[in-house]
Amino acid sequence: MRVNITGKLKLCSFDDKGYAFVDVKGGNPPYKISSRNKVSDQILSDLNPGTYTVFIEDKDGNKLEERFVVQPPMPILAEIVEIKNANIESNELGVAKLGVKNFDNSTLKIEWSHGLKNKEVAENLKPGSYFVKVSDESSCETTIYFEVKESSNSDYSFTIPAKKSYTSQLIAEDNPSKWMGKKFTKEELKAIADEIASKMDNK
Repeated sequence: MRVNITGKLKLCSFDDKGYAFVDVKGGNPPYKISSRNKVSDQILSDLNPGTYTVFIEDKDGNKLEERFVVQPPMPILAEIVEIKNANIESNELGVAKLGVKNFDNSTLKIEWSHGLKNKEVAENLKPGSYFVKVSDESSCETTIYFEVKESSNSDYSFTIPAKKSYTSQLIAEDNPSKWMGKKFTKEELKAIADEIASKMDNK
């Protein structure tokens, strides 16, 4: 006799339950199958993580013992680590970068909502809402939702350099609260540059 055990042998969450189908070949049927768990039509159900033993006996008294393991949940860690928004003035479409890791090193399948598959970087994204689904060989999966926004050339952020420089010193001597942590339009940035250049000329 020989036996093949298949089924849901890896759990996706701690609330999940596994099952196993016991397929017996050879010997002289019918077979008597027993286990610590209830067996119904060669199926063991409601299985928690752990090691299980199945005892099989055919009509002639031939016996076989088989062990199998139901694996505990191994989480898939996935997140959008970078988003580049679409620029409507420069006709540049958005980009999203996925960071993903699974702890059992099984092959992962990546499916983006716009049709891209098995790539960690999605390009040419128009402004809108998207999701990406990551699943493993046991059909455990996680889904991440994200949004690509519209931006324009006027969306600038002005950052004072971390290291001291002649320009940053001028700003600091002027009024730091006026400069730091603000968002400026293109016209405002030009006015700031003119003001700094004027102060530099007067030094």
